[in-house]
Amino acid sequence: MKGEKANRTLLKIIFCYICSADILVRLETPMRNSLFMPAILAAASLFVLPSCGDLLDLVPDETGEGACVILEKDVYEASAEAGTVSIGFVRNVASGVAITATVSPDVDWVSELSVGEAEVKATISSNGSGEVRDAVITLIAEGAEDVSLTLRQAYE
Repeated sequence: MKGEKANRTLLKIIFCYICSADILVRLETPMRNSLFMPAILAAASLFVLPSCGDLLDLVPDETGEGACVILEKDVYEASAEAGTVSIGFVRNVASGVAITATVSPDVDWVSELSVGEAEVKATISSNGSGEVRDAVITLIAEGAEDVSLTLRQAYE
């Protein structure tokens, strides 16, 4: 238990250090090639560490607290043709926790939802209605907040 807590704390520190490094590397200054870069990164970590508290909560602990599902997109655009669409996500839930998907109840053109390790697949029928149509797909995982995306299908 004590070792797991130490590992989680170390992971948080590394995560913040990477955040700091990413911010500084994106700077267009001659300083980024400086010999002082390690010192600059360490100093920046002191400022970034307190500000990335919400991001650090994305690392689940042994109780499952901090679990989440992060969607690649909030709105997924699909063509008018029938077929299967794959929508990516990042899972950050405890091992063995299943993620399920549901579609809004008033939608009959989305069927056969299946959830894999990093994507949800949906079978859609063709859209000959003459209007763009939307469906809401919700991903549900125990211990994590439900997340929803809009599947928007173009028309012929």
